[in-house]
Amino acid sequence: MKARVFFFFMFLTLFFNSIFAQETNKGFYKTINASYLLGAGDNLVKEGDLPTGILPAINIKNNSKGYGVRAEVGYYLSRHTSLGLGVGIQGHNFPSTLPLSINMKGLLLNQENTPFLNASIGTFLKVKSSWEKGNFYQLGIGYRHKISKSLKSFVSVNYNRSKIIDGSYYWKSGDASKPQFEHIDLFYNNIEFNIGIEL
Repeated sequence: MKARVFFFFMFLTLFFNSIFAQETNKGFYKTINASYLLGAGDNLVKEGDLPTGILPAINIKNNSKGYGVRAEVGYYLSRHTSLGLGVGIQGHNFPSTLPLSINMKGLLLNQENTPFLNASIGTFLKVKSSWEKGNFYQLGIGYRHKISKSLKSFVSVNYNRSKIIDGSYYWKSGDASKPQFEHIDLFYNNIEFNIGIEL
């Protein structure tokens, strides 16, 4: 009986809190965040892409760390859904990619403080010769917290899968004076930790 009374009052509290909570998830928003990536998974190169006994010109173990920053502008499609366009700099051991992405968030509460789910898909823009091209997607969870009336902070943890087109190579044929190389794609699997602010 006591348990039923407890759950009844807990339900009433959540119900009235959802009714009288100030709606905050509306209109345009801007975010900026910093990220830290840890390698997850075994290989950067798919085994089927390499001839037997050949190693690529990099360490194929996915033990590299990464860093990045990203800015995003978006719009709340509803009280619980937002859609944004983001651009940033990201790299493994050094900034080597320019990610452009579309990001969708699902906010569980229509309040300043709320957990959320997020998913992103994007491409790496090759605006300079030293930067890599490719594509990626992210899936994750996070939490947003109110700092002031116009400022919120958030943290999130994502799974990040990236493909770097022609990111490595191996010696295909020829001698030292005229070597011929075959380029192959790299695949990064990372766990990404984010911290940022929303305006």
